[in-house]
Amino acid sequence: LDSYEPRNFWEVMPFLIAFFVLYSTMVFLFCLVNRVKSTLLDLLALIVNVAIFFITARHLVLAEYGPTWVAAITLALAAFYIGHVYFCLLRRVHDRELLLSFIGLAAFFVTLTLPLLLTEQWITVSWSLQAVVMLWLAGKLNSAFLRQAAYLLYLIVLVRFCFLDLPGQNGVAIDSDQPFSDFMLGLLE
Repeated sequence: LDSYEPRNFWEVMPFLIAFFVLYSTMVFLFCLVNRVKSTLLDLLALIVNVAIFFITARHLVLAEYGPTWVAAITLALAAFYIGHVYFCLLRRVHDRELLLSFIGLAAFFVTLTLPLLLTEQWITVSWSLQAVVMLWLAGKLNSAFLRQAAYLLYLIVLVRFCFLDLPGQNGVAIDSDQPFSDFMLGLLE
């Protein structure tokens, strides 16, 4: 990407998307066609593939269109993995690890999309609603992993609410010399 110029966006991006989809689908279809459960190596290949794609595509989109359009990538990736989840459920694929990986990747990219599209005030609300949906899905799928991910998201929401939203709303900010207990008491006043 050293010699990449933004005017080449429409030449480079379709190739990048095709390579990503091809490699991602290759790993997924191999497990389905051969009727074998995915291994840790397969799941790591999916994660590394999407990480390389997202980092590269983000760089390309930022150079050409700006930060707001990065949400188009994250939303497309979320839809891509939701489609995989739907396909697995429709075909009754019994590879739990693969299904949970797709759910986790879809949830991750939805979580990344929200701050890119929403204003500061709506991020906490949207993440808490996402955690509710993840808890509901965890109950339906009987998935401890998804339940723990929802609890982690709730923890992030709580931290964001206490340290970003409340101080910003009430004009109270933590001072480096102020004890944490005094800061928390100041939030309750």
